[in-house]
Amino acid sequence: TPIALCVQDSLLFVSFRDHIGVFTIDDISHPIGRIDLVNISILLATSEVIVAGNSEAVFVLRRISNEVLQRDVFFLDKVAKSDGVERELHMQNFFNNSLASNSTHPYAQSISAFTGSQPDLTAEDPVSFCRQIRMFIDDFAGCIFDDFLANEIQLN
Repeated sequence: TPIALCVQDSLLFVSFRDHIGVFTIDDISHPIGRIDLVNISILLATSEVIVAGNSEAVFVLRRISNEVLQRDVFFLDKVAKSDGVERELHMQNFFNNSLASNSTHPYAQSISAFTGSQPDLTAEDPVSFCRQIRMFIDDFAGCIFDDFLANEIQLN
């Protein structure tokens, strides 16, 4: 049984108890994607993002290109396969790439949307920078974004 729905461009997002189904408006008989968020009772579409909420959290979902997704998988695979100092270097490379001032990565675009300016990693180390952004989001939106990547829209 559908709980909530919204439309963005040519996509229809329908929340069910255990997931959000993504359909094209032209053919709603077969989903083209799935987002693993449960009990989403609110779906709101803007031109750039989908806002999904349940009784515990609010999630901002942004469509990402295959190029960005492949780059993220490449960096995060390196992080997962390393430890210690090497792991920290891979994480720093990931954040430097994702949050560069000219980046079109969803992380950088989301931060720009919240703060009104592009992130600047030259001023601070990535861990400190991310901590500040998270505190800002917690204070501003009253919610915690635990794992952006797990909540991104991935179309099949």
